[in-house]
Amino acid sequence: MLEKAINLNASDIHLEIQKDFLRVRFRIDGVLQEMGKLSKELSPQIFSRMKILGDMDIAVQRQPQDGHYSYLAKNHSHFDLRISTIPAQKGKKMVLRLLDQIPVTHNLEALGFFEEDLSVLKNACRAASGMVIMVGPTGSGKTTTLYAMLNLINSPSRNILTIENPVEYELPGITQISIDPDQDLDFSKTLRAALRQDPDVILIGEIRDEETAEIAVKAALTGHLVLTTLHSRDALTVIQRLKNLGISADLLSETLNLIVYQKLVRRLCRHHQRERKTAETAVEQVTTEEPRFMKS
Repeated sequence: MLEKAINLNASDIHLEIQKDFLRVRFRIDGVLQEMGKLSKELSPQIFSRMKILGDMDIAVQRQPQDGHYSYLAKNHSHFDLRISTIPAQKGKKMVLRLLDQIPVTHNLEALGFFEEDLSVLKNACRAASGMVIMVGPTGSGKTTTLYAMLNLINSPSRNILTIENPVEYELPGITQISIDPDQDLDFSKTLRAALRQDPDVILIGEIRDEETAEIAVKAALTGHLVLTTLHSRDALTVIQRLKNLGISADLLSETLNLIVYQKLVRRLCRHHQRERKTAETAVEQVTTEEPRFMKS
């Protein structure tokens, strides 16, 4: 199952106990796809094995648990598997997130931004101070874009720190810190400590509370470049969201460099796409040229 998910470039594996079977689904290119049904009798063995590998308590059945372990695939790639289990009405549900640990080239030019947007992103991450905030749905590539921005400005002359939950990919030359709530090490406490490390740039995985928001804004105000994400339905509501977290409009006007709302756009399979005829009226609404429309 793991090898199949890796071969299909799945980001997540969903295991769900149903009435008469164990449903297996993969998330591929952001879309959940059903991959098959296993015998329900196999579920205790599968769940227990995953829990053991993830250093989780197999005796705990009615509480959510999180774990992780490293997996060496047949293609010699190393994967970090993040495991989450939660009790449900019909039994349990387990989700495995697959993170390829092969060094990833995070290149802004390769992410598909328009030239104008690319220029805005480059200018924002080259600023000496201020805040850049990424918003968008879960799994829309916010962290990938922020990593690419860090990669662009990473140099021996800059001290760059990241505070994440958890660290998803290793970035050479950058100090990366995973928060650990079990050890009373949350975003705000870690951020306070990071500011004593003489940083030039700080990436905060997510602003979740008033204290983290306040420290992040003060860091941006005192000569640090802060990159972060925020839960918000669109770019326009970010301002109000930060105000709700206790940040004044004056402070926002002084520190906020850029807000980016990002969402993945579906792409056609190169091997199965074919040309599609479109009504002339529809073409006229889009362009005066003669484009080619494709479908898959």
